[in-house]
Amino acid sequence: MKLIFIILRILNKQLIRKIISKLATVFALILCGHYLLAQDNVGGVGIEKSYKSIIKIELAQGGLQFEQKNKKKNSLHFSLQYSYSAFFNKDDYDFQVTPEYRFYLSNRRAWPYGLYLSNYLFYKDYIVARDMKSSGNLIYSKDLVKTAGLGIKLGYQKKLAERITLDFGMGLGYNIFRDVKHELGVSIIEESTHYLNFTGALSIGYAF
Repeated sequence: MKLIFIILRILNKQLIRKIISKLATVFALILCGHYLLAQDNVGGVGIEKSYKSIIKIELAQGGLQFEQKNKKKNSLHFSLQYSYSAFFNKDDYDFQVTPEYRFYLSNRRAWPYGLYLSNYLFYKDYIVARDMKSSGNLIYSKDLVKTAGLGIKLGYQKKLAERITLDFGMGLGYNIFRDVKHELGVSIIEESTHYLNFTGALSIGYAF
Protein backbone atom coordinates (compact mmCIF):
# COMPACT_ATOMS: atom_id res chain seq x y z
CA MET A 1 0.00 0.00 0.00
CA LYS A 2 2.85 2.40 0.86
CA LEU A 3 4.40 1.70 -2.55
CA ILE A 4 1.16 2.82 -4.28
CA PHE A 5 1.19 6.13 -2.37
CA ILE A 6 4.85 6.72 -3.28
CA ILE A 7 4.09 6.12 -6.98
CA LEU A 8 1.10 8.48 -6.84
CA ARG A 9 3.26 11.23 -5.32
CA ILE A 10 5.83 10.84 -8.09
CA LEU A 11 3.34 10.92 -10.95
CA ASN A 12 1.87 14.22 -12.12
CA LYS A 13 -1.59 14.77 -10.52
CA GLN A 14 -3.03 16.05 -13.78
CA LEU A 15 -1.82 12.92 -15.58
CA ILE A 16 -3.43 10.69 -12.93
CA ARG A 17 -6.78 12.46 -13.31
CA LYS A 18 -6.56 12.07 -17.08
CA ILE A 19 -5.77 8.33 -16.84
CA ILE A 20 -8.63 7.73 -14.35
CA SER A 21 -11.03 9.64 -16.61
CA LYS A 22 -10.03 7.61 -19.68
CA LEU A 23 -10.18 4.30 -17.83
CA ALA A 24 -13.67 5.20 -16.56
CA THR A 25 -14.73 5.85 -20.17
CA VAL A 26 -13.34 2.49 -21.31
CA PHE A 27 -15.07 0.73 -18.39
CA ALA A 28 -18.38 2.42 -19.29
CA LEU A 29 -17.96 1.27 -22.89
CA ILE A 30 -17.35 -2.32 -21.73
CA LEU A 31 -20.56 -2.26 -19.67
CA CYS A 32 -22.43 -0.85 -22.65
CA GLY A 33 -20.89 -3.59 -24.80
CA HIS A 34 -22.22 -6.31 -22.48
CA TYR A 35 -25.70 -4.84 -22.82
CA LEU A 36 -25.49 -4.60 -26.63
CA LEU A 37 -24.20 -8.17 -26.90
CA ALA A 38 -27.12 -9.37 -24.78
CA GLN A 39 -29.52 -7.52 -27.08
CA ASP A 40 -27.90 -9.03 -30.19
CA ASN A 41 -28.14 -12.55 -28.82
CA VAL A 42 -31.84 -12.12 -28.06
CA GLY A 43 -32.74 -10.89 -31.56
CA GLY A 44 -33.46 -12.95 -34.67
CA VAL A 45 -30.82 -14.58 -36.82
CA GLY A 46 -29.44 -12.14 -39.37
CA ILE A 47 -29.52 -12.91 -43.11
CA GLU A 48 -25.99 -13.50 -44.41
CA LYS A 49 -25.12 -10.99 -47.11
CA SER A 50 -22.47 -11.29 -49.80
CA TYR A 51 -20.65 -8.15 -48.62
CA LYS A 52 -16.91 -8.66 -48.18
CA SER A 53 -15.60 -5.11 -47.65
CA ILE A 54 -16.49 -1.72 -46.15
CA ILE A 55 -14.94 1.66 -46.87
CA LYS A 56 -15.53 4.29 -44.18
CA ILE A 57 -15.10 7.98 -43.43
CA GLU A 58 -14.00 8.84 -39.89
CA LEU A 59 -16.39 11.52 -38.61
CA ALA A 60 -15.03 12.55 -35.21
CA GLN A 61 -11.34 13.12 -35.96
CA GLY A 62 -11.00 12.81 -39.72
CA GLY A 63 -9.59 10.08 -41.92
CA LEU A 64 -10.36 6.93 -43.89
CA GLN A 65 -10.93 3.31 -42.87
CA PHE A 66 -11.17 0.02 -44.72
CA GLU A 67 -12.51 -3.31 -43.42
CA GLN A 68 -12.13 -6.66 -45.19
CA LYS A 69 -13.97 -9.82 -44.13
CA ASN A 70 -11.52 -12.61 -43.33
CA LYS A 71 -13.65 -15.42 -41.87
CA LYS A 72 -17.35 -15.78 -41.10
CA LYS A 73 -17.18 -13.53 -38.02
CA ASN A 74 -13.70 -11.98 -38.28
CA SER A 75 -12.17 -9.19 -40.34
CA LEU A 76 -9.07 -7.12 -40.95
CA HIS A 77 -9.51 -3.38 -40.37
CA PHE A 78 -7.18 -0.53 -41.33
CA SER A 79 -7.56 3.06 -40.13
CA LEU A 80 -5.73 6.18 -41.29
CA GLN A 81 -6.63 9.19 -39.13
CA TYR A 82 -5.71 12.83 -39.65
CA SER A 83 -7.23 15.68 -37.64
CA TYR A 84 -9.55 17.98 -39.63
CA SER A 85 -8.54 20.98 -37.52
CA ALA A 86 -4.87 20.54 -38.50
CA PHE A 87 -5.73 22.11 -41.87
CA PHE A 88 -6.52 25.35 -40.05
CA ASN A 89 -4.13 25.17 -37.09
CA LYS A 90 -0.83 23.30 -37.40
CA ASP A 91 -0.69 22.87 -33.61
CA ASP A 92 -3.71 20.53 -33.88
CA TYR A 93 -1.69 18.08 -36.01
CA ASP A 94 -2.69 14.52 -35.08
CA PHE A 95 -1.89 11.55 -37.35
CA GLN A 96 -2.45 7.86 -36.53
CA VAL A 97 -2.20 4.57 -38.43
CA THR A 98 -4.05 1.62 -36.84
CA PRO A 99 -4.26 -1.90 -38.31
CA GLU A 100 -6.51 -4.22 -36.29
CA TYR A 101 -8.01 -7.71 -36.33
CA ARG A 102 -11.68 -7.87 -35.31
CA PHE A 103 -13.70 -10.66 -33.70
CA TYR A 104 -17.48 -10.15 -33.96
CA LEU A 105 -19.11 -11.58 -30.83
CA SER A 106 -22.84 -11.78 -31.59
CA ASN A 107 -24.22 -15.24 -32.36
CA ARG A 108 -27.38 -13.78 -33.93
CA ARG A 109 -26.00 -11.16 -36.26
CA ALA A 110 -24.33 -11.61 -39.64
CA TRP A 111 -21.02 -9.90 -40.44
CA PRO A 112 -20.40 -6.94 -40.23
CA TYR A 113 -22.99 -6.02 -37.60
CA GLY A 114 -22.96 -6.19 -33.82
CA LEU A 115 -20.48 -6.00 -30.98
CA TYR A 116 -16.81 -6.68 -31.72
CA LEU A 117 -13.52 -7.01 -29.87
CA SER A 118 -10.22 -6.37 -31.63
CA ASN A 119 -6.49 -6.29 -31.02
CA TYR A 120 -4.55 -3.59 -32.83
CA LEU A 121 -1.16 -2.04 -33.51
CA PHE A 122 -0.72 1.71 -33.81
CA TYR A 123 1.68 4.47 -34.78
CA LYS A 124 0.74 7.99 -33.65
CA ASP A 125 2.44 11.30 -34.48
CA TYR A 126 0.97 14.44 -32.91
CA ILE A 127 1.55 17.85 -31.32
CA VAL A 128 0.60 18.91 -27.80
CA ALA A 129 0.50 22.72 -27.51
CA ARG A 130 -1.02 24.98 -24.84
CA ASP A 131 -0.23 27.71 -22.30
CA MET A 132 1.64 26.40 -19.26
CA LYS A 133 2.22 28.11 -15.91
CA SER A 134 5.83 28.89 -15.00
CA SER A 135 6.84 31.19 -12.15
CA GLY A 136 3.32 32.61 -12.09
CA ASN A 137 3.31 33.36 -15.83
CA LEU A 138 1.50 31.65 -18.69
CA ILE A 139 3.98 30.51 -21.32
CA TYR A 140 3.00 29.08 -24.72
CA SER A 141 4.49 25.59 -24.85
CA LYS A 142 4.74 22.83 -27.41
CA ASP A 143 5.84 19.17 -27.42
CA LEU A 144 6.23 16.93 -30.49
CA VAL A 145 5.20 13.36 -29.71
CA LYS A 146 5.58 10.03 -31.52
CA THR A 147 4.32 6.75 -30.03
CA ALA A 148 3.82 3.17 -31.23
CA GLY A 149 2.48 0.06 -29.57
CA LEU A 150 -0.45 -2.33 -29.27
CA GLY A 151 -3.85 -2.42 -27.62
CA ILE A 152 -7.37 -3.83 -27.31
CA LYS A 153 -10.53 -2.21 -28.65
CA LEU A 154 -14.23 -2.71 -28.02
CA GLY A 155 -16.81 -1.43 -30.47
CA TYR A 156 -20.18 -1.79 -32.13
CA GLN A 157 -21.12 -1.65 -35.82
CA LYS A 158 -24.73 -0.87 -36.69
CA LYS A 159 -26.71 -1.06 -39.91
CA LEU A 160 -28.19 2.35 -40.80
CA ALA A 161 -29.56 1.39 -44.22
CA GLU A 162 -28.87 -1.19 -46.92
CA ARG A 163 -25.04 -1.17 -47.32
CA ILE A 164 -24.63 1.81 -44.93
CA THR A 165 -22.94 1.17 -41.56
CA LEU A 166 -22.18 3.19 -38.44
CA ASP A 167 -19.12 2.07 -36.49
CA PHE A 168 -18.16 3.24 -32.99
CA GLY A 169 -15.23 1.93 -30.95
CA MET A 170 -12.80 2.81 -28.18
CA GLY A 171 -9.49 1.21 -27.34
CA LEU A 172 -6.78 1.22 -24.70
CA GLY A 173 -3.20 0.79 -25.90
CA TYR A 174 0.28 0.58 -24.43
CA ASN A 175 3.11 2.73 -25.82
CA ILE A 176 6.05 0.41 -26.45
CA PHE A 177 7.85 3.23 -28.28
CA ARG A 178 7.75 6.82 -26.94
CA ASP A 179 9.57 9.83 -28.34
CA VAL A 180 8.76 13.24 -26.83
CA LYS A 181 10.64 16.28 -28.16
CA HIS A 182 10.19 19.55 -26.31
CA GLU A 183 10.07 22.44 -28.80
CA LEU A 184 8.82 25.61 -27.04
CA GLY A 185 8.15 27.01 -23.57
CA VAL A 186 7.72 24.60 -20.68
CA SER A 187 7.80 20.82 -21.05
CA ILE A 188 4.22 19.43 -21.13
CA ILE A 189 4.67 15.65 -21.38
CA GLU A 190 7.10 13.57 -19.35
CA GLU A 191 8.30 10.76 -21.61
CA SER A 192 9.05 8.50 -18.62
CA THR A 193 5.34 8.44 -17.64
CA HIS A 194 3.81 8.43 -21.14
CA TYR A 195 2.76 4.76 -21.35
CA LEU A 196 -0.95 4.74 -22.27
CA ASN A 197 -2.61 5.38 -25.61
CA PHE A 198 -6.36 5.94 -25.91
CA THR A 199 -7.99 5.64 -29.30
CA GLY A 200 -11.59 6.18 -30.36
CA ALA A 201 -13.44 6.44 -33.67
CA LEU A 202 -16.89 7.15 -35.08
CA SER A 203 -17.27 6.35 -38.76
CA ILE A 204 -19.89 5.89 -41.43
CA GLY A 205 -19.27 3.30 -44.14
CA TYR A 206 -20.42 1.72 -47.37
CA ALA A 207 -20.45 -2.09 -47.65
CA PHE A 208 -19.79 -3.82 -50.96
